[in-house]
Formats: sequence, C-alpha cells, structure tokens
Amino acid sequence: MTPNLGLMSSAPKAKTSTPVLDAIRAELNPAPLTLEQELSAMSEQQRLGLLSTYKMISMMYLKDNERSFEEHVDKLQKRTPTGQKRLYTKMLYEFLGPEAEYQEPEKPVEARTVAIQSFDTRDDFLAKMRPVAQEVGSELGVNADIILAQAALESGFGKSFKGNNLMGIKSHGEEGGVDVVTHEIVGKNRVQITDSFKQYDTPEDSIRGYGKFLKANSRYKHFLRAGPDNLDASLSALQSSGYATDPMYSSKLRTIIKGLQGKADPT
Repeated sequence: MTPNLGLMSSAPKAKTSTPVLDAIRAELNPAPLTLEQELSAMSEQQRLGLLSTYKMISMMYLKDNERSFEEHVDKLQKRTPTGQKRLYTKMLYEFLGPEAEYQEPEKPVEARTVAIQSFDTRDDFLAKMRPVAQEVGSELGVNADIILAQAALESGFGKSFKGNNLMGIKSHGEEGGVDVVTHEIVGKNRVQITDSFKQYDTPEDSIRGYGKFLKANSRYKHFLRAGPDNLDASLSALQSSGYATDPMYSSKLRTIIKGLQGKADPT
C-alpha cells in the first residue's frame, strides 16, 4: 500500500528556521546593497569614473526635470550594465531626489504589438495624413502644414517610424512604449541614444495624440497661441518650446512646408 503522504492537504507547511537554512535563503535571495555598500566595494579608479558620469547625468536632470531619474540614466548610459544604472539612479535619489528611498524598479512591461501601417510614396503619405493634420490643426488653432511637416520630418515621410508613431512622441515613463534608436543634440554634439517612444494603433492616432500632448504641456502654450496664420511666429515658438533638440528643427520644417505648397489638398 502506498503510504499517505498528505498530498491532498491544503494546510501550508511552516518554514523551518535554522542558521543553515536562513543562510542559504539569504544567499539565494540576498537583500539589496545600500548605496554606501556599493560605493565601498568599488576601487578608487572606479569611483572617479562613476563620479564623472554622475556629474553629467545630474547636469542633464537639472536642465530637464520633466524626465524621470530612470529616463536620464537610460538616455545617457544605454550601454552601461544594469547594476551601474541602478547605482546612478540611487545617487540621483540620494543627492537630487525627493525625500523618498530608492525602490528597485519592477520588471519592464513587454511592449504591445501593433499592426504598422506603411506608405507607398511620399505623395501617398501626404495624401493619407493631410486630413488628420487638418483635423488636429483646426482643433488646436495651429497651421495644419506645420503638423503635416512635423509628421514628415519625424518619420522620414512615412518611411522610418515604429509603433505607428509619426510625431516622435516619447513615452516619458509610461508603460507600453517601444525602444527606438534616435539622435539628440547635447551641447553641440549629435549623440545617438535609445529612448522609449509611444505606440499607437494607427498613424492617425499618433497625430491626434500629438494634439493631446501639446495641450497637456504648458511649455507649448506660446506655440498654440501663435495662431494658424503666422507661420514665422509659430515656428519660432515651436523651436523655443523644446519639442526637439535640433537647433535647425524649425528651419527644416519651413523647407518641408515650402514643398507642401506645391502639393495642395486635391479636394
């Protein structure tokens, strides 16, 4: 007869606590090191290198505090091992952050998959996106050609984009984004980074999301107040708002808009 091993019993067994078992549990699931413990374990040369990089990260944070600490770390240290990213983040919390202890980040949420729409030609892109650009332009009180030109510039006229995101809108810490290799102008240098960008069900949704994004951020108030008829004032306000780090952003938009004048809405 098979002995009764109590396999059907629902009563949980209490964990046995002995010095040996407790030591094994601690080895398998160690408590996170404190910032002081991590710094103490480093060599003097490692600490000097860490300090140099941290100064750069903290300067970027002070210039752009709309980003989270983690976004700054990921933006500037995309090739740094995860352990060091956590260390920089701990230092930001310790020296620049709120009155709160650093919490180990949760595992990232897997990005959702969306069906990506494609465009055959530049004219195909412009014809399909012009109606929604006009819709959002009317809603915002903004020149629709500026919106269409931004979509064209940010996506390479529909040839280079991910997640149906034509407008280059970043996730800013929200879940469900997609990582994109892009470039930013830092000082006078063009730096390649990997950043998280929003995903949309359709390209049209990304342009509507752009409208919501502008209305939700006060730094674009001057752009929205410039009106649809004053192109120079609108482009100047958009440039100064910081939508893009490229100092030639508004100039590039102006060139695209000139090209759009020869491709008026056929309707």
